[in-house]
Amino acid sequence: MSTGYGEKDVRIWIMGFGLALILVGIALIASWGQNVLFIPAGVFVMVLGMGAVATGFATCRWDRPPVPKIRCRQCYTLNYETAMRCRKCGNSMF
Repeated sequence: MSTGYGEKDVRIWIMGFGLALILVGIALIASWGQNVLFIPAGVFVMVLGMGAVATGFATCRWDRPPVPKIRCRQCYTLNYETAMRCRKCGNSMF
């Protein structure tokens, strides 16, 4: 069992922190009667929270190669569907 956090766990933590910031921003805006400067401070904290939530959604990895889907006719190795040649034996995939 791994003791480290996975990619999905970190995304959830970032988004949770963003939601907490949004709630703090709403609380600051709602308590504007105590101090008028709570309004811009609340808006600023809410924007930070929205950024954290958006970062949580945007941190999924796009640089992963596609899943192998086709087999070579010669050696039966799985290759990417965009491959022109087999990565093991070098024969043409078509």
